[in-house]
Order: sequence, then C-alpha cells, then structure tokens
Amino acid sequence: MNPSGIAAPTAEEAREQIETLVGYEAARRNDAWRMTFFENLRVAGPYALRTVAAEDSPNGFPYQVIIVKEIGEASATLWFDDVLDRALSAGAGLAVYAALGARSPEFLASYGDLVGVRAWGHLIITRLQSAVETPTSAEAIEFEVTSPLEVGLPEVALHRIAAHMRAQLGVAAPRLLSARQRGQIGWDLVVDLDRQAFEGESRFLDALSSIKWFVPAETAVMANPFAADAPVPWFISEEA
Repeated sequence: MNPSGIAAPTAEEAREQIETLVGYEAARRNDAWRMTFFENLRVAGPYALRTVAAEDSPNGFPYQVIIVKEIGEASATLWFDDVLDRALSAGAGLAVYAALGARSPEFLASYGDLVGVRAWGHLIITRLQSAVETPTSAEAIEFEVTSPLEVGLPEVALHRIAAHMRAQLGVAAPRLLSARQRGQIGWDLVVDLDRQAFEGESRFLDALSSIKWFVPAETAVMANPFAADAPVPWFISEEA
C-alpha cells in the first residue's frame, strides 16, 4: 500500500506512469507530481546507481544518481528503497534524471539535498501548536518538515543538525526528534530551542536562520542541485 492509501501499481504500470510523468513540463512538477513520481519509483525498478563525488558537485556535497531510462537494464540491480538507503547512509543526496536524447540528462527531482541536509517538504515555525508530543520548554520553537516517503527523516540528517547546533550554536544538548503526527503521511523534524540560552534576540534569530539552512522552505528543495546550464559530471566523462 502506498502513502495515498491506494494499492501500489505493478512494476509495468509504474514504468508507464513514470514515462507519463517525465513528459510533464517543469512548471507542472508540483508536490502532487513529486509524491506520485516517488511512489512509482518505489515499484518500477531495479535501478543502476551513479555517483557524483563531492569535489565534482557544484554545491560541494555528494549525490547518488539514478536515470529513469535505465530501469531494469543489465546494470540495474537495486530497488528504490535500497537506492534510498544507500544514498542516505552514505550521507549523499539522491538526484533523479531522465535521459531524453538531449546532450545532458534532464533533472526531474531530488531527495535529501545535502546543501543543508535537506528533506523534501515544507517548513513551519510554530510555538507548541503541533499535536506531536515533544520535550519542550515554554520558549520552544518547532521546525516541522514533511517527508515524502514513509521512511522518516534519515539519521544522518539528525546527526548533522545536532552536530551543527553543538558546534555552531553552542547548544550543549540539542533536543530534536523525528516524529510522525497521527493521520499524517509525512514525518516532522522537531527542534526545541530555548530563547534564554542565547545572548540577545539577534543571536537567537541567527540560530533560527542557520537551522532553516539545514531544513529550507518548500520551494528551495525543488531546485536542481546542478545549475540548469552546467554539464552533469558523470555524463560528460562517459561521453569522452
């Protein structure tokens, strides 16, 4: 059963659906498109992984790459859940491309954009308005991030954010957790910050901004990790 509650498609049906979704113009690839796309990726495989090393990536973070045209080819041995596990456990983001006959593959979607250990979704800053039970203080701020798949937020993201809070924000014991609200598809990242632990309002706002860098707003994670006119490193090297 997929997150929408509808029986998952067969592999053949998923590949047909992906072929249709790939044909959508970039402007039409909204949240509903992404959810449907990822749901179909889960059953359409297997896939072959390619790697863009940190030194070859424009933003300095590594990526695992899959190309939807290569589904089921001889070198394709990993199903999507395996692909996701490998990428996230390696601290890499996952980028999905379509090879449509152009010189460079077309970017379709990303998961775990490590410019800020990003999880796809939206960011809400609230004052204890969530139904999630959290270890909060009277001055707590919650960051809620909806994740597209039923996998929760990766441990690497929690560890990276906690390390940042300790090293850069001076928070000795960061209070954060990955929680799922009842009746909701996604998972939330909840971060508890006490205003009194910071020297002045400006320092506190700086802390908020720095964590938002780790978990950005919805539109920020829709972007191609590679500039639109930049060649994809592994594609060029294989052509040479």
